[in-house]
Amino acid sequence: MRVAALNRFPVKSCGAMPLGEATLDARGVSGDRSFALIGADGRALTQRDAPLLATIGAHLSAERLALALGGIEELELERGVFRAPRSAFVWGRTIAARAAPEDANRRLARYLGVPVELVALEPNAAQSLADAEPVLVVALATLDALNAQLAAPVGIERFRANLVLEGTQAFAELRWHRLAAGNTLLECVSACERCEVVTIDQASGARRGPEPLATLEARMGLVFGRYCRVARPGTLRVGDAAHSD
Repeated sequence: MRVAALNRFPVKSCGAMPLGEATLDARGVSGDRSFALIGADGRALTQRDAPLLATIGAHLSAERLALALGGIEELELERGVFRAPRSAFVWGRTIAARAAPEDANRRLARYLGVPVELVALEPNAAQSLADAEPVLVVALATLDALNAQLAAPVGIERFRANLVLEGTQAFAELRWHRLAAGNTLLECVSACERCEVVTIDQASGARRGPEPLATLEARMGLVFGRYCRVARPGTLRVGDAAHSD
């Protein structure tokens, strides 16, 4: 078994930033879900609320966040411009954050068609803005098993994983307790129960339902992938061997 792909999602529910190498710590892949778009009530938005989030490409560096708004315009923000204190609400959790300047928020709201504020996680926060555990792992063999039951196959990008593995049996990840890869160790916590986001085309932001959600519900109990915590921080690279128990 080996690491086939690594992804960082700098902005919650926006596009993936593929990585060749990633540092993992208690908050997961470094920089993952360290920004979010919140509504007027402070709740962090997802593609369930605004499918066009899928079309916002994000690139994060040590100095700035760069956003590509569906090929229409680009937005670059230095980390230091996030100043106004905010609270972001994620599944009943209140997470300290800071808001972007109003001009950036207006441009994002215009693109998405809904009022939003872009917020950055406080640097000393104990957890990211992820919905559940910080690392989501999926196996290509499980995708193959699902696609064998679909009239039109879907890509792995629909499942928005941090860590994609190849060389394992379908559904094997649901039995794992621990996963070692590179010099990291992950504690496997729970299965990932899927929602309508998997019906959204990640390139266009269009809803393509009811599949693959209908088949996931009928054949796989809505489960696809495994949520993990980082038990031993370290570095992980594409191509690294992985071992489970």
